[in-house]
Amino acid sequence: AFVQQPASIAAGAAFDPVVAVSLQDAHGNVVATATDSVTLQLTSGSGSLVGATTVAAVEGIASFPGLTVEVAGSSKQVTAISGALTSAVSDTFLVSPAAAATLAFVQQPTAVVAGAAISPAVTVGVQDAYGNAVPDVSVELSLVGTGTLTGGGAVLSDATGLATFAALNIDLAGTKQLSASSGALTPAVSDTFLVSPGVVTALAFVQQPA
Repeated sequence: AFVQQPASIAAGAAFDPVVAVSLQDAHGNVVATATDSVTLQLTSGSGSLVGATTVAAVEGIASFPGLTVEVAGSSKQVTAISGALTSAVSDTFLVSPAAAATLAFVQQPTAVVAGAAISPAVTVGVQDAYGNAVPDVSVELSLVGTGTLTGGGAVLSDATGLATFAALNIDLAGTKQLSASSGALTPAVSDTFLVSPGVVTALAFVQQPA
């Protein structure tokens, strides 16, 4: 039986308090002389347990310090197994994403006419160190190169870790790149893309009369 259930944690963080399982007799008494090995397995939810998953009981209690799960998700459960004994299943628990660690362009900017909105909308993915999507992270875009970028102000990442920029446009033609930033994270730089001139609307001297 679980004497310390797994608590909800952030991905990669050790369960605290330490998960513990008791070896009991038919009446629910802890058998203090038992030293059987007990194994824990993640049996509900994605991912797997990371750390020492098999330990020998001490005075009838098997404790699992340093154990964690690196894949975020809800409704996870752990099952304790020991030889022919009836297995024990834990309560459900939640693994939340860890702190944001990386930015990456998911939908790259595509070629566009100056002043027109880039389509499809540019998206930037936010992930933790274990590859989990991280929501509610503020992401901004800036232009690498000449011109003015409109629509690159701060956007929060959604439940899937995506920050979507639906109305980006650039005024000056040329080959461009975008840079995504968020606090102290390493910025991500997009692929290069072309901004073409729009339709002719005016005349201008490029060489004034001397």
